[in-house]
Amino acid sequence: MASTEFGDRTRFAVSLELDEDSGGQWMFGKFCYWIDGKMIGNYEEGTSLRDTLTALKWIVHDSGKREDCARFEVPPEDVFEAIDSSMYGQAENASSESDGDATARFEISPQIDIFNQWKIYLIDCRSQARLLYKNLSDPNVSEFFLKRAEFDACIQLAWDQLNALYDRALSA
Repeated sequence: MASTEFGDRTRFAVSLELDEDSGGQWMFGKFCYWIDGKMIGNYEEGTSLRDTLTALKWIVHDSGKREDCARFEVPPEDVFEAIDSSMYGQAENASSESDGDATARFEISPQIDIFNQWKIYLIDCRSQARLLYKNLSDPNVSEFFLKRAEFDACIQLAWDQLNALYDRALSA
């Protein structure tokens, strides 16, 4: 299968490709995000697109539920750290469990091996969306602004494509 891409790489896009020898229901292939022209995720390493489909379930589910204008205005490093420590921080630094559950809706990095070096959060406010992302080997938080629902539209199309590929793999 040729590479399929949803979105605009210079803003936000998702690329995916099913390997020719995909392992049937394992659906081995490639997957990545593009943010501001930068590849996020290790596309060339490849992964199980079936696992990717599972990892995207809650990201797609949280579409339209990431509104938080107060967080939207906070400096990038501060809001990134607040969300991150709420979800992954040490016990003494982390907020209550319910805060972690509430902030999980902002996380858009799929929990798959090729994204292990990345953390990506998305916050909506009115007509804008703010992407905050960081490679764990880099001390700096990057930020990029999208139109509201721009990410959601791309991730929904990728999710639909992965579901169709999975349905075909099951019926093969």
